[in-house]
Amino acid sequence: MGRRDRWAWLVWIGVGLAVPAQGQEIIDVPDGPACACELRVTRVVTLSDPDGHAGLAWPLKVERVHDGHVLVVPLDRQGELLQFGADGVFVRRIGRPGRGPREFGGVLAIASGPADSTFVMDASNRRLVVLDPDLEIARSAPLPVMGGWFGVLNDGSVVVLTGVPRGPGGSADRLALLDRELAVVRTFLPGAVPTFPDEIRAARRRIGVASDGTIAVGLVDRYEIEVWGSDGTHRRTLRRSPPWFPSSPAPVDPDARDDAPPRPLLDEAPRIAPDGRIWAVSWIADDGWREALGPVRSIRGETATGPVLERQSDYLDAVVENIDPVTGRVQASVRVDPALRLISDDGWAAAYREDEVGRPFIDVYRLEVVPAPQGVP
Repeated sequence: MGRRDRWAWLVWIGVGLAVPAQGQEIIDVPDGPACACELRVTRVVTLSDPDGHAGLAWPLKVERVHDGHVLVVPLDRQGELLQFGADGVFVRRIGRPGRGPREFGGVLAIASGPADSTFVMDASNRRLVVLDPDLEIARSAPLPVMGGWFGVLNDGSVVVLTGVPRGPGGSADRLALLDRELAVVRTFLPGAVPTFPDEIRAARRRIGVASDGTIAVGLVDRYEIEVWGSDGTHRRTLRRSPPWFPSSPAPVDPDARDDAPPRPLLDEAPRIAPDGRIWAVSWIADDGWREALGPVRSIRGETATGPVLERQSDYLDAVVENIDPVTGRVQASVRVDPALRLISDDGWAAAYREDEVGRPFIDVYRLEVVPAPQGVP
């Protein structure tokens, strides 16, 4: 399976078409910040692979775990984890491709768990793998539902954004709460599996899960975040429509080539900070986006013109925002050149780049909301 084919296949994971909850509270988040703050983005360390031993390449997943270590899953090598130290130096590979013990078929997601544990979703083998504080494989268990995004609560229970339920008669709900033994406790966020390409695009979702059971469900193609509790209650929906991310984007013209920039999207999963606020990152086209145009394969297998996967991050900016889900206000917002991806709940992000000769790097950034300098609104 080629790189772009696999990318198209990943679109299907975790894309349940949710049915809006009855009587849900919808908060239209205003554009202006709620405080005299600024969002500071500071590059802290760079992961590099100078001798090529790590096999660092375009990352499917990057996650910052305890002690500042970073785990990377390259798109072309989903059967192993690359461990980098807090200093950015490659440490080792964890696991190897396969279906047996200490092997991964295809890693789609990583999440921090209680007591410095790390949980890994091995989608191809349909199991969840737990790493101990030393990042050694401690145990694994089969998953009763499948998905591409998940999170772990303080008590070791797991919330999964499901894709296709396993077995006949499985629930069509999009969220599943599993206990420590991975038995289904409850399912919620009613939905149905989309069948047409337009429905699939409109239904794409990602989740961020706080250790207390709060769940942020982000819609990829609209700046909309639903806040749920692990008890199955919908708390509120935060809806944004800034000029750079309109709530009703223009339909995609399949015959268009370079007359309109790519649609903005809410990238990766929203993250819930320890103080309960939500980190969200949007990707929007920068002024040089036309340079990234080239042939790409759509989810229908057709060839069209659009951003090339390997190069698109060079022509996208990131808008990072910190939102209070209770008041529905943006605390701080900033637009930066690197196409950042959130990699931890406590305010860390990463961006992939290559130098002029194609050597890969992952820059790791610290995100902080700080008081604005005096005299700056």
